[in-house]
Amino acid sequence: MNKKFLSAILFGALMVTSTGTFVSCKDYDDDIDNLQGQITANADAIKSLQELVNGGDYVTGVEKTDAGIVFTFSKSGSKTITLDTAEDHGQVFELKNGEIYVDGKATGIKPAADAEKAPVKAVDGVWEFLNANGEYQSTGIPVSGVTVVGSQADGFTLTIVDKDGKSTEVKVPSAASLITSIVLKNDASTNGFVISKATFTKPSKWAGKKELPADKSVVYSSSTIDIRVNPVDAPATEAKYYLTNTKNQTLSNIALDAEAESADDAITIGGINGRAANTGNGLFTLSMKQYILSKDDAKAFDKELTDNAKARDMDNTSVTNFNDCVAFAVNANNKARSAYNLPIGTKVAADLTKIQVKDMASSEATLAASNPTKKEITVVVGKTYTIKEIADEAGLMYDMYFSLAEVDKKTYGVTYDDLTHTFTVANNPDVSTAATGFDLTINTLSTKGQVKKAVYTVKLSSAIETPSTYEAITYDVAKLKDTDASNDAFTLDMDIMKTALGDKWAQWANTVGLDKTACAIYTKADCSDTPKQVGVTGLKITLTASDKTTPATVNNLKYIVVKVDKANADDLKLDKQYYLKVTFKDKVGTAEVNNIVVPVTFTAPSVASQFELKPGYVVDGTINAYYYDLTEDTKKNIALSRYFAKSDANAVVALDTEKEVKAKDNHSYRSGGLATLSEATMAGNVTLNASATDKDGGNAVAPDATTGKEFGYGETLTVKATNDKYSDTGWTYSTDSKKAYSFTIKIMSPIMEGTVKPVEGSTIKISANSTKGFDITKAMITGVDYNKNPYNVVPDKDVTSDPTNQVDNTVKAWDNEQIANVYVTKKGDDNTYIKDITLIGQKAKTADAAAVAGAINVKADPLPNEQETAIIVNVKDAWGYTISEEVSVTILKN
Repeated sequence: MNKKFLSAILFGALMVTSTGTFVSCKDYDDDIDNLQGQITANADAIKSLQELVNGGDYVTGVEKTDAGIVFTFSKSGSKTITLDTAEDHGQVFELKNGEIYVDGKATGIKPAADAEKAPVKAVDGVWEFLNANGEYQSTGIPVSGVTVVGSQADGFTLTIVDKDGKSTEVKVPSAASLITSIVLKNDASTNGFVISKATFTKPSKWAGKKELPADKSVVYSSSTIDIRVNPVDAPATEAKYYLTNTKNQTLSNIALDAEAESADDAITIGGINGRAANTGNGLFTLSMKQYILSKDDAKAFDKELTDNAKARDMDNTSVTNFNDCVAFAVNANNKARSAYNLPIGTKVAADLTKIQVKDMASSEATLAASNPTKKEITVVVGKTYTIKEIADEAGLMYDMYFSLAEVDKKTYGVTYDDLTHTFTVANNPDVSTAATGFDLTINTLSTKGQVKKAVYTVKLSSAIETPSTYEAITYDVAKLKDTDASNDAFTLDMDIMKTALGDKWAQWANTVGLDKTACAIYTKADCSDTPKQVGVTGLKITLTASDKTTPATVNNLKYIVVKVDKANADDLKLDKQYYLKVTFKDKVGTAEVNNIVVPVTFTAPSVASQFELKPGYVVDGTINAYYYDLTEDTKKNIALSRYFAKSDANAVVALDTEKEVKAKDNHSYRSGGLATLSEATMAGNVTLNASATDKDGGNAVAPDATTGKEFGYGETLTVKATNDKYSDTGWTYSTDSKKAYSFTIKIMSPIMEGTVKPVEGSTIKISANSTKGFDITKAMITGVDYNKNPYNVVPDKDVTSDPTNQVDNTVKAWDNEQIANVYVTKKGDDNTYIKDITLIGQKAKTADAAAVAGAINVKADPLPNEQETAIIVNVKDAWGYTISEEVSVTILKN
């Protein structure tokens, strides 16, 4: 772009009432990226704008100067888009009193007002305005160069038009344009927004510094409005707020400012009532500064409140609600609006009767025209205090000023500011004993013009301001379980406090009694909640010299040693933010000298982190537990500890009763009904239930009659281990997620999960002999368990009689103790190829007989053709399960 085209048009303060929209920083990035390629001369400035928008900054003002167009950002100050002032000074294009002005001259063009449409816009290089028909009409005024259009409500659009009429826009947000929605507190419709009015009677004598209103002027103040804004990080305090009804009528004289809710702690459910919580999370209170109207203007405003707002007269006790009032919305700079749910009330202002010291408990003082009752307060030297009305009388004090004896002012170094209502006591005349104090008179002027005063008798606290900051401490309670006793405590370095005290160290040392030091734990950062007294039983706190052992004096104080007890936690919980307050007191222990507050968190490994599975037993995250015990009474027990390298011995262990494992006949079965734990610790055994029950304890299911499998056999069972406390300590977890660990386990038989197969190939070849039969030996057939370990299904243990080849055989003919019985049947009742199957027991050689090898003897019909058929090998293991495997046999032709 040629620089000569960088003339400027500033279109200022277009207040366009429309629903607030939020344009993301990505939109701004794209717009600015496009612009950078076109304005070489302003490359650095455009880059700067981009960086500011990326960082979340926003514009608070735009103006044209001799240097160019100046964007003023909230956080980053001014940024300028330069102009070629030598060739083109540009134009100022603005809307005033509903009419378009160019270079300060009226054009006669008056755009129509519309809540949804901008009054002016650029189209094809020419400015168009919104006419009375709601259509855009050309002004004939060309658009060229650099143009800024917008307002604090809508944000600003920077438009660059090149010599060919091509334009590029950059959208830069303002504070109000970032607000997308406003939510009123739930009680807005019942409490309303109450405007108080006081007729001011000018006093004959007043020494305050604030300019007084004219006699009989009306001073207005109001109640507050609680709101939540979205997005929660929008700069809501930078916007002005107004009250608008459904006819787009905005109340005159009402302009509200936002103050962020600033409590240290999150608001409770009982107190939140529809609001958000804490600074940075969208919660604000709107309030109106006092404003003054002349008697005639006040009448007009009162009429507006009556006619347009139908405001409720709060002083009229016969009207008890706001039902007949006009509903108003809160809008941010006429941009984003709340729901129309806010009625207006009016009342005559009450008398100002009391004042208080801000943020000082029990500091309310009663006002009187003369001889007020004195109120004693205690202040800290060097701290600034503010005088304000009590909450019920907010806005009723028009002005005030301080007065005190000159000798007291000099002795105590009292400074004050009548306009900000603040005072500070700088000197303590006696560093070893508290001074007697002085009287401070607060002279007040109410919005009604009433002159009253209160007198505070100011005593000096022996406290010394100590602006020391201690880093947050996190102590791992697991250290208490090791053998190193030096790990059982953490320390606070007192040199940090000494450095903060500076030249007040001598005053501190002369005042403090170390043996009177008190320690307490709080949950609020300002230590305003009820404390837990510590230092004696659980947390043992001592003040020591540099060796961390020798009791300290003021001269050798180096550490505060906080010893943590394994068994006694002083009712403190893990992973919860606490604040350890160490309060130093005077030598008699009655007055605080100073204190330090240290954020402290106690932590410990979770229950889950105390468990470690042995990986060799785990498949796809689940323990595969195979029976291993052959002792008759305990052989079906599975010891949980077998599968863990480590575990929490103090955890309570239980089978899960919530998650369905399997279903039968519309009944749900859970782990707790499919198995049983012998005890509720990791030392217990888990055993499958022979009679599985559903989630309600009924609908029992017996083991399978053929296989012997319990209903829970091979199912993925869930076991939960919980411990409210860390291991065997007295320290309780504050979060449920750290209290629990769960694992899954399948219980199976090693034999049942194996198979039976030919030793070689896929079939066993036998010769047909219906008389003598064919012996299948252990060289031809084998069983393998789940881990491919072989075992003999052919009898391989010396016996004196053959096993019966029946399911109820009692002859123990197998050497492997995991095998209780084997019996073999032919496949299919109509199998005419195989006539009979018997088992031959292995027999040792005797004097009268040769040794006999064990075998499965199969008698088959002689066949003219080779024929494949099958036998069923049934293996019953030591745990009572029977696996039935089909094994192919091929009968050879004769």
